[in-house]
Amino acid sequence: MKNLTLSLSLLLAGLFAGTAQAVTITFDAQSLGSISNPLVIGDFTFYASGADIIEESPGDNALQLSGSGSTSPFGDDAGPLIISMVSTSGNPFAFYGADVSGTSLNGTADSGYYGLVAGGAHPLGPYAAGAVGTGDWGNLDEVRFEVYSYGVVGGFDALSITIDNVNASVVPVPAAVWLFGSALAGLGWMRRKSKV
Repeated sequence: MKNLTLSLSLLLAGLFAGTAQAVTITFDAQSLGSISNPLVIGDFTFYASGADIIEESPGDNALQLSGSGSTSPFGDDAGPLIISMVSTSGNPFAFYGADVSGTSLNGTADSGYYGLVAGGAHPLGPYAAGAVGTGDWGNLDEVRFEVYSYGVVGGFDALSITIDNVNASVVPVPAAVWLFGSALAGLGWMRRKSKV
């Protein structure tokens, strides 16, 4: 019985090794003001497209990307303005949600986040399906925080996207596979030994 308990413990360790504990990134530890791209915080890297500067909002210490103009992504019902999030190690990661908001000066803003499944053909997808927290959101190469506007007045717009409380975890796939295989081998060995 003791051997069986040990084997089951090893098996469970193998199963859960691939799901690292989720980390909430609040950006509060970063200095305020302009930050050169990309921004690396722990296991994750954030970079911008459509603008050169990522800066934190002084009011709430959130990550913010802003810009204005008469050409894409700022005017003529265009967009989106994007902050992309990838794992620093390049491993797939799981994403559990974030606080996201977008604003438009001369139009109506739509904002949200979209997960790109690991191995997908970027930059068009495939996007993760289903609600955040499902299996599709546990195997991502990238999460894109986007804002775009429509109904722009006069072909000029100023867009801003703000993100905070990003909740995610890197999935160490090779370690999970190795431990899971070891656990299965140990369970088989213990079973065989108990029959002899």
